[in-house]
Amino acid sequence: MSRGLAFLFAAGASLVGISLLLPHSHNTKDAGLLVAVGLASVAAAALLRFAGRVSVRGLELILALGTVLITVCVIYGGDSASAYPLMYVWVALYAAYVFSARAATMQTLFAAGACAAAFLLQDDTRAPSVHWLMGAGTIVVAGVLTGSLTRRLRAHQADLVTVAQMANGLAEPDDFAAVTCASLRASAHADVAVLIEPGVDGSGMDVVATAGSRETARIFELESVQRAIGVALTFARPQSLVDPARHNSMAGSVVGHAQPIVRDGAAVGVLAIGYTRPRRAVPERAATAALLFATEASVAMERAERLALARERRAIDINDNIVQGLTVAKYAIGQGHVDEGVRAIDDTLRRARQLITDQLTEATADQGGPRPGDLVRGTRVEGLSADDDDASSAPIPGR
Repeated sequence: MSRGLAFLFAAGASLVGISLLLPHSHNTKDAGLLVAVGLASVAAAALLRFAGRVSVRGLELILALGTVLITVCVIYGGDSASAYPLMYVWVALYAAYVFSARAATMQTLFAAGACAAAFLLQDDTRAPSVHWLMGAGTIVVAGVLTGSLTRRLRAHQADLVTVAQMANGLAEPDDFAAVTCASLRASAHADVAVLIEPGVDGSGMDVVATAGSRETARIFELESVQRAIGVALTFARPQSLVDPARHNSMAGSVVGHAQPIVRDGAAVGVLAIGYTRPRRAVPERAATAALLFATEASVAMERAERLALARERRAIDINDNIVQGLTVAKYAIGQGHVDEGVRAIDDTLRRARQLITDQLTEATADQGGPRPGDLVRGTRVEGLSADDDDASSAPIPGR
């Protein structure tokens, strides 16, 4: 931020200085312009020297100083004064990109006002009102356009950060639906966001997660809205959600947007957002955010399925281990080999305990791993000594 502003001061000082070397009008007050050039050069050097140490408030004051120096150039520029207001545009561009919307607005209005004051304080420019109108208009247009593009860029960057956090596991796979809905609602500035999946039996639709106003969520019960969501699921294409009963020639009838969650070319769910007030169309910003989060939701759903399958396989392993171990023990004891049967039971319990401990450790990794009493048993249990394990392998009295 500091180096960028230093570049603008240095560029302004260089251009004004070069303009004095070129043929210019006789009524230009060179001394006044040289003072402005010198102050701008000092400001550029100071910004470079203390880059990173200047606060945002300090940058705002220095930019305001730049506006004053431009005004000095306009006042003392003589017949060439109409060329210098072009530098006011730099003020608007820098403020809109770097500062908050409020600060950028103040800087832009100050530049427009300074431009008007400069033309009022000098009488060498013909039709100063026209020059001011075009100059001030250019300043405002440049600031508004840059501010709008900057806000969109930063919002998109914020979405990417949120999606990256979800992808890196900050949101558990089992909780991705609620996290996705909450993130999308905040990003799209919607009143409600829902994640919908086809019914288990293949008919109907189930709402998996909701974030936002329950009152607004009722729009998803409308026949026209459900029809649009069905189209999104069937053809894997985004759809605008329309409520014909609330059609307004001025406001429109669009009450939301449905973005399909696509896997392997087919829709496996829908991310939908809704608005309390109808509008003519869903903002492009909201549609882009819905697409981004739907893409990550697809990955999260696949990750959750893989995790569920892995847990199911581990559960089957535990079951098979216990069944096989007890079967061996049963046949061993049935044939009179009691010691071998007891050892088989001990080995089965030991392996089962290790499998359960490993699974619980993975499941509770975010909470610091397993805790005593959570299906985890150590080798020593209260009331039993280490010798008790060995004693369990001894022959059973009377057998």
